[in-house]
Amino acid sequence: MKAIKTYKGKTSKNAEVEITANFKDEFLRTNLVFTGWADTGSKKIEIKDGELRTLRDKDGNFLEGIKFSCSESPDGTASIKITEDMQDWIKEVKQGYGALQEEHFSHYHTFFVHGWESHEVTIDDRKLEDEIKQIAKYYEIDGITEEHVKEQFDKEIAKEKAREERKRIVKEKKQEEEKRINEKYQHIETEILERKTIKGGEGPDYIAIVKCKNKNTDEELKFHCRNIFDVGYVINPAYAVAEGVEPGGLRDGDYWNVYPTGKARKLTDFEKDCLDLLSEKPPVFKEVRL
Repeated sequence: MKAIKTYKGKTSKNAEVEITANFKDEFLRTNLVFTGWADTGSKKIEIKDGELRTLRDKDGNFLEGIKFSCSESPDGTASIKITEDMQDWIKEVKQGYGALQEEHFSHYHTFFVHGWESHEVTIDDRKLEDEIKQIAKYYEIDGITEEHVKEQFDKEIAKEKAREERKRIVKEKKQEEEKRINEKYQHIETEILERKTIKGGEGPDYIAIVKCKNKNTDEELKFHCRNIFDVGYVINPAYAVAEGVEPGGLRDGDYWNVYPTGKARKLTDFEKDCLDLLSEKPPVFKEVRL
């Protein structure tokens, strides 16, 4: 068991504690467990295989805490609430555990050998041959040979390489598209002023209020970018596009369409650029939600 970080201090009930977060590697599976003790003054409770859980306080509020086995408790478990001064410790524990998981899974590979049963094997060539032999021996009764296990492993490795290649291509395309957009609209500076969620007719609507500034002229325009449930992505001006009308409207080609009068006026070049930018690089989810 590999220790990540130890906390020494007090719990929310002022009990002395010493808790160590550990990285447990059992049967090639990774787990985060907590060990240690808590001294309540009248007795010292040992913590074995504690888990980070979401707990509730007496008022029903959610709190982060460690749940562990405890023979003195009627249900066989006890809980330690995470106090404010433990928050940084928990944050570091999670970060450390994430890094160890990444390190662990970079050295192991899962593949199917027989039916739906899967195995993890090390990527280390020095151990791979022995592990394949052990797996073949396990399935010997089913007529599985080392050659079959190796073949299944090679197939899975080929699939994994294909998946990684697809990820690389998608990532490169995304980066190229982002570079193209940034170069095309380099004269526009955007700032998200507010994000909010409101209750829509059939589901929640997500809204971002965005300010666009022309770096060359200092002209500023504000827009409401919304994802409306069962409709999709909509961009509305947060200003009146003509005299005598309320703020709002929809783009209709090169014109503003304002309810109920219809076409109000032609879009300016800067308005077109802002709408195109917010369409190509939306601040909220763009797809239709059903």
